[in-house]
Amino acid sequence: DPGAFVLADVTYALGADFSAAALRGDENVVGRIRAARELAKDGGRIARDALAEAFARDEFWGVLAEAAAAAGATRAPWARALLISALKHQHPKVVRAAATSLGNFRDAGVATALIGVASEARSYFVRAAALVSLGKTRDPRAFEILAAAAKARTWNGTVEGGAVLGLGELGDPRALPIVVEACRSGHDAGLRRAAIGALARLAELCEDERTRAVEELTMLLDDPNVLIAVEAIAAAEKLGELRFLPALDRIGTQAPDGRARRDAVEAAIRIRKNAKMPAQVLGLRDDLNELREEQRKLQEKIEALARS
Repeated sequence: DPGAFVLADVTYALGADFSAAALRGDENVVGRIRAARELAKDGGRIARDALAEAFARDEFWGVLAEAAAAAGATRAPWARALLISALKHQHPKVVRAAATSLGNFRDAGVATALIGVASEARSYFVRAAALVSLGKTRDPRAFEILAAAAKARTWNGTVEGGAVLGLGELGDPRALPIVVEACRSGHDAGLRRAAIGALARLAELCEDERTRAVEELTMLLDDPNVLIAVEAIAAAEKLGELRFLPALDRIGTQAPDGRARRDAVEAAIRIRKNAKMPAQVLGLRDDLNELREEQRKLQEKIEALARS
């Protein structure tokens, strides 16, 4: 399918030389994106050089955004360096993708780079992406910066929405009052929807604050703005708390908007289904995530030793 006319998720294993040549010379955007993904998986010297060259010469931001996502997913040291360098790219959509992908890394150097982007970028969306990823780094400097950014006033709550999402990822109990306030009516819808997602994330990360978060989300299920209500329903489903079921069952039959009724019914079904899942299975999921993180750290140590 050289013209990428077939709707498909295509992977291939033809080697770094082939993928590098495709990334460098394929006129088709989809072909270059596929090549970038394969090179990110390869991670060898040829692959790394080809990706770095692409960020310097490829003229379409979409290819570089996909390359940034693929590189970030590897969580490899070479990808970290590539993405930090990409923060200086001229196209804001490339910078935004790089900032988002840097959320896969937790170290002071990444946090410093993200702080610079969050304070200096002209694009609201770039700043928001940097703030979300800054929260994911769990850097000690992050809370004060995110709390201050949450007070911004930008179009549709874009920057402050990124700040509250970052506070949610930070997992700091001090963030809860800020996030709860951002959920209140009177704020831009974009900020409120982001704050609902942040509230659910805080409930996952801060067990001591989970009950208050559930109570706040339960109230938001009845918000007169259907988009806010639907966002709260999605957050309730994500948390999977049985305490949401009475409200979801009521909304599923009584809400005036069909979108809210449908989402509430489906969320209640999934919560009940997942509640029957053995606790051992849920524990295995957590153990698997921990093993993946340990594997990533071990890979970084091995690559650092290889370079020294």
